[in-house]
Amino acid sequence: MSEARAGGFTLNDHQWNRLAQLGGNVAALHRQMTKDDSLENVPSLGTLHRVARLLSSSGLALGALLGGWLASALGLQPPFLVAGTLFAAATVISLLALPHFRARE
Repeated sequence: MSEARAGGFTLNDHQWNRLAQLGGNVAALHRQMTKDDSLENVPSLGTLHRVARLLSSSGLALGALLGGWLASALGLQPPFLVAGTLFAAATVISLLALPHFRARE
């Protein structure tokens, strides 16, 4: 079920998980939501794209803020080391989770 708020639409945890399983393909998620008879209010494809883009890109501003703070406090090298470490950790976690997502299909 989708969570409705005044004047808008948000994705619930199940829909975010399904979007991740679909590799971020919002159009495929929209097709599945349209086929699902238990959903009363299916948003338009454009609305679904806007919600996913807004919520998934909110981390960019936080990363820029923290990276700028780290660079001003410790110099230019530490933000790159931290970003590289986080990217490597995310890659390892994604590779370890891949069999779990494939098993659900």
